Amino acid sequence: MAKIQRLFSYDFFKGILIVGMIFAHVFYVFDGNAQFLERFFLWIPAGFVFFSGVLAGEVLWGKKSSWYFIRRAVQLLGIFIVANLFVLAISKKISFFEFSEDFIWGNQGATSFEILIPLALTILLVPLLGLFPPSLGILWGIIFLLTADIARMEGVFYSYNLQFLIIGILGFFFGRESSLENLRKSFVNLFPKANMVIMGLVFWLFIGSAYLGKGIVLEVFSFWTFQIVILFGIFLGLPNIFKSRPNIPKPFIRRFLEPLGVFSLFLYLFHILVIQALQFLMPKLVFTSSIWSFLLVFHITVLCFATIKIIEQIFKKFPRFEKAFRFLF
Repeated sequence: MAKIQRLFSYDFFKGILIVGMIFAHVFYVFDGNAQFLERFFLWIPAGFVFFSGVLAGEVLWGKKSSWYFIRRAVQLLGIFIVANLFVLAISKKISFFEFSEDFIWGNQGATSFEILIPLALTILLVPLLGLFPPSLGILWGIIFLLTADIARMEGVFYSYNLQFLIIGILGFFFGRESSLENLRKSFVNLFPKANMVIMGLVFWLFIGSAYLGKGIVLEVFSFWTFQIVILFGIFLGLPNIFKSRPNIPKPFIRRFLEPLGVFSLFLYLFHILVIQALQFLMPKLVFTSSIWSFLLVFHITVLCFATIKIIEQIFKKFPRFEKAFRFLF
């Protein structure tokens, strides 16, 4: 097998997504004034699925066997089932029927770690998707996504899992489409400070997500086709985000966010368990001021960073633990 080169710009963006996920979950669960954020933050889980597809198409396709993708998908489904059965046994908030329904459609919000389902399905389909021309896959993916948006608006059909899956499939075909490399170079030439464009997009999404939750803005963020437009813009500039200054030592923001991205799957599970533990210990905890929500986001993010630093130290002392951990996550 060819050696896989790690793309730290993708780790950097996945680190941003982890912080965004913590932000969304804390505000949605504990902030009494921020329940409207749910639709705004669709771009964050969509980003995880989309860039998992991108990495499968751009980096892993042709270098990993079909068995690798099948095994990885089964692992993710196994993690989803075991983690939810654990939560179900403790909280007993949902029935097995509700669990099964959410497992298939993903609409009820009854389960935890929901993003693992479309993520696993995207990876499972990679050996089949690789048989299709990328340009044709992109065309049909966009058509299906537009159709799903129209079906949702008309009240005909709606499934979170299906729409996340379409986004993941589009990510795979974007990653495989070699002609997009020229478009990426044009993007960097057009925006020499591509890193600033990327950060500006992400900052705008955070601000828009947090404070513009009314009327047309909320509806625009609800469209899955809009999610793809944003993620495609990030896709164009992301690989070149750090190439303009390769010899400059990493600034703090990179040294902080890249490790979060490297351990993104583990931290996705970890931060949800932390939040659910807080809910279990303090079931009536609701913040009346968003300042406290921001403070909780900060502390959970720092806890995540400290946890992975501890794990890295364990890796040095127990190499077998690292091998098992990498295999699982």
